Amino acid sequence: MKVFCIQNSTRKLSKSHAAFINACKLDAKIEFIHFKTQYPNHASQLALQAKETAALILLIGGDGTINEVVNGLCATSGKNPKLFILPAGTGNDFYRNFKGSNLLAQTPSKLFIQKGVEVSIACLQTKECKRYFINIADIGFGGSVVKELNALRNRFGSGFSYFIAIILTFLKYKNPKLSMSYNGITSTQKYFMIAVCNGPVFGKGLIISPGTDPKEREFGLVILGDVSIFDYLRYLPNLWRGKRIIHPEISYESTDEVLISSLSGDIFAETDGEFIASSSFQMTLHPEILEILS
Repeated sequence: MKVFCIQNSTRKLSKSHAAFINACKLDAKIEFIHFKTQYPNHASQLALQAKETAALILLIGGDGTINEVVNGLCATSGKNPKLFILPAGTGNDFYRNFKGSNLLAQTPSKLFIQKGVEVSIACLQTKECKRYFINIADIGFGGSVVKELNALRNRFGSGFSYFIAIILTFLKYKNPKLSMSYNGITSTQKYFMIAVCNGPVFGKGLIISPGTDPKEREFGLVILGDVSIFDYLRYLPNLWRGKRIIHPEISYESTDEVLISSLSGDIFAETDGEFIASSSFQMTLHPEILEILS
């Protein structure tokens, strides 16, 4: 079995992960090829290479690394290798959907031949580009946070920058007027945020879409209409507990396609932490699936 290991080089290996990597190298049934990322989007290039030859990708990283790997795999059609995740990010939100393996319970080759969980891949299309995501696309407030975060990360590091980015967005953010279409319904109004959810968790543990399952072939659509920043802060405890919010401007829907467009220039979005600006976004389900081990 050929295994490509893609490790986010900005993250230090834990002792358990280092021991597992060593076990992979010693496993006679595995052809183990270990890569460490060298620059932004390097994981996408490595994943594209792995799709041609590998049976499995061992990914060491967080949501951003997973996002790069998913976009690399979707750059060409065909059967995807399995994905085995060792979480090593700041949030690891997508990984929260899975139970981690006891890495010492059996040899890597026995772990890797097991049946994984088949999850959906989502596609976001703008006028300028096509991107893929596996967890959540957030149009509005979350996109504005990531825009601020990208400007701050090199100066303050990921953790503190995230806190500052949220504060700055709270101070400056104004609800944009958007047109949204899904399930034959079209509405135009101001929106605080629209979350198109393949998984339920984002923002370092906030359960924004309770009950959404990445194994299902539909999105959880969480619509926060013309609510205020203070409404959002008021209901944060609900998000930590995974409780739906009861509010006339907040609704929860299910759909397999949604179109969102701006009436006044570009709006901001993020897909698993990747910032995207455009005047329109169409989210659909990609025909390919991804089999995930953990």
